[in-house]
Amino acid sequence: GGTPLAAAARGGHTAVVEFFVQQGASLSTEMCGGCSVLHIAAANGHTAAVHALVRAGAPVDQCPPTNVTALAAAVWEGRLEVVRVLHAAGAQADPPCKPSVMFAAAMTGNAELVAYLLQAGAQYQAYDETGITPLYAASLRGHMAIVEHLVNAIGDVDAPCTNGRATALHAAAYADRLAVVKRLVQRGASVVAKDNDGYLPLHMAAESGAL
Repeated sequence: GGTPLAAAARGGHTAVVEFFVQQGASLSTEMCGGCSVLHIAAANGHTAAVHALVRAGAPVDQCPPTNVTALAAAVWEGRLEVVRVLHAAGAQADPPCKPSVMFAAAMTGNAELVAYLLQAGAQYQAYDETGITPLYAASLRGHMAIVEHLVNAIGDVDAPCTNGRATALHAAAYADRLAVVKRLVQRGASVVAKDNDGYLPLHMAAESGAL
């Protein structure tokens, strides 16, 4: 379900969005899952519609029960230009979402988005709900450029996850991300770091067949 304004926002029909706003349509009505029209436009990457909604006074940090703001929704979909617009309009670059926006950006593989969020002050060491760090997630997926950004920001390449204390090197070794493994070691990652089960990165590589 949703309102006519929400339908226009979903389709990126900016002129229609502006018309409904002029007619007094609510900008804060919650749809399914608690999302607002701004969430919908942001997640779908409709930058012009987002501009129109923000100019009309849409609450940029409205947070549904899922704790996903419009900016966070844009991050999950890799919508960098929308993120820029929302942040410029006053949206928090690091809203209290779980997972964090930095974790979401690391998962998308969008290095430019990660760089922007780091510059905007987003927490680079924020864990997701299972205790995984953004660096671990990027290493597991082999997103080298993101690994570089995060390592430069963090400094401590051996910062462990909370769910088993595995490091980014464990993740890269398990996923057979050789280029990431080499880079992490070059940046000082410990090859003898153990997780809670006593596994070294080498053990993870052996377990997954990445030898």
